Amino acid sequence: AESIVQVAPGELDTVYVTNSGSEANEMAVMTAREATGRQTVISLRHGYHGGTNQTLGLCGHGTWKYHSQPQPSVVHAHAPYCYRCPFNQENGSCSMQCAEDVKEVIETATSGRPAAIIVEPVLGVGGFIDPPIAYHKRVHEIIKEYGGMYISDEVQTGVGRTGEHFFAIEESGVTPDFITMAKGLGSGAPVGAVVTHKKYAESINGKAHFNTFGGDPYQSMQAAKVIEIILRDNLIDNAKKQGKKLKTALSDMMKDFSFMGDVRGRGLMVGIELVKDKKTKEYAPELAMKFLEIAKQEKLLLGKGGLHGNVIRIAPSLDITDAQCEELIQKLKATIERMGS
Repeated sequence: AESIVQVAPGELDTVYVTNSGSEANEMAVMTAREATGRQTVISLRHGYHGGTNQTLGLCGHGTWKYHSQPQPSVVHAHAPYCYRCPFNQENGSCSMQCAEDVKEVIETATSGRPAAIIVEPVLGVGGFIDPPIAYHKRVHEIIKEYGGMYISDEVQTGVGRTGEHFFAIEESGVTPDFITMAKGLGSGAPVGAVVTHKKYAESINGKAHFNTFGGDPYQSMQAAKVIEIILRDNLIDNAKKQGKKLKTALSDMMKDFSFMGDVRGRGLMVGIELVKDKKTKEYAPELAMKFLEIAKQEKLLLGKGGLHGNVIRIAPSLDITDAQCEELIQKLKATIERMGS
């Protein structure tokens, strides 16, 4: 907990340790509701926050929802999906209508008194959707205007992965009310956490709440050691350096292959959106499956995401070396060339 507080932005000073990101997000949402005395939470279309009941309610992906899934006081705003902008705008020349949509959702789909908004700095399961840096700052301003809290879901983006700060939200100049984390925090150990202000944490005083395996000494010890190693070995800088190399190489390849619609991401969180045609941007999930199979033949294991499963997700270890990054690029190049033009 002390290690997390030391790397957290602003005055975030209180930590609750869990087993997973789902539990961390559950805890953040529950605490925000208790602290504000309000119910409604805003999340984003294409967003993903976990596999438990509440977090699946927050989910903006039909792929992950169940027929019996209740929608527990949640409304969804448009995602800042620049490659497929819901407002038909171009990144860099728009007025960020995606951010202003949050304001419209508050005014039309809620009582005007939301408890919180929960947002991933880069939408992971959504296909590494990377919004403009200013997006989160504007959304933070909007939620504060209506008295709500800002939860930054950093289960995938946190712990140095995006290559600028320990938490990705810091790049936008925002100090959230809650930051949730997991995955990379334990580097293999099942551990997650929420960091917030003590005054918000105290809102759940007087109620019994515990987590059977949350705060387990061995998992907590490993998480503390992970933070120590990341800072000691400058792995955030390494994520920036190697990520830039990887993204540049893929962007160069994209010019020669019609099925590579977009290359995006930050640090060591890089996505390739595969399409049937660059002009129509028609989804190509079958090409993504083919890509994964060819990559496996090249001894390379990758992930996929996106609403239609057409985004290749690349997220190597933060300590990837120059030689390993070059090997990764060469294996990706071989895979892409075998896919054809």
